[in-house]
Amino acid sequence: MPLSLILDASVLLFDPQAILRFPEQSLYLPLSALAELDRARRAQPETARNARLAATLIDGLRQRGPLRFGVLLDNGATLTVVQDEPQGRHPALELARAMAANAAPDTQLRLVTRDVATRLRADALGIDATDYRPEATLGTDDIRGWHLLDAEPTHLEAIRQGRNNYMCAGETGRLLSLISRGEFVNKEVSQTIFNMMAAQQCRNKLPAMVPAITSYSGVNGTVPEGKVLVANKTGDLVGIQHDVGIFQLPDGRRYIISMFTGDLASDLEGITTISKVSKAVYEALR
Repeated sequence: MPLSLILDASVLLFDPQAILRFPEQSLYLPLSALAELDRARRAQPETARNARLAATLIDGLRQRGPLRFGVLLDNGATLTVVQDEPQGRHPALELARAMAANAAPDTQLRLVTRDVATRLRADALGIDATDYRPEATLGTDDIRGWHLLDAEPTHLEAIRQGRNNYMCAGETGRLLSLISRGEFVNKEVSQTIFNMMAAQQCRNKLPAMVPAITSYSGVNGTVPEGKVLVANKTGDLVGIQHDVGIFQLPDGRRYIISMFTGDLASDLEGITTISKVSKAVYEALR
């Protein structure tokens, strides 16, 4: 029986990559949940960070087609953003009710939410609802991005004294140049890193305004005419937007862009600037 999962904003605020945790499922997200993500960007630091990461991931999926019609994810799932009533108090629950009323008899609907009260309301309305518990497969530390690393005592002391290590755009560009030439460690390691970057799903900066090959196309060799392969690594924090990438043109030429921004009045300012610079470079070199 086909299973359709409706996610609410609480799931994305807990795990910004939640939409990638349901392989080969049909996922639905109320449009008003995106507005809730935007409001949460001004919440406590971890919640705000998760809101930004979730919004950036979903925004990157627009490269694959209109979200309102559903887009295919790399894990075989589909994600559809559905228009709902903006004044609704429980948008995901109300969307589940509307979908249940119009669903085919052989379709199973399930609401996924971290909110206990919403699950209780769903139960009272006869809607299947479940908590979002990815810990069973990922572990809490993996979800929150915490990892245990071995560090030399001298390194920790240096950090305490303010002598931390930082990387600038120029250094990152030189690193990408080594990767592009197959000279970072060796050709195999360099190609592995390049392939990982080419599968990047956050595509709203360097690839956004150029005819980039979609990250799920599997193309990492010959690039079709009129296209460009973008292998990028993006990042963001409060008032900071970064993106670096290796670009490959149909004739085999490669070029590198490494952009770091800071002290932004808005995240959109940095995202738009990076995208425009990428477009200008592409048009000059194509």
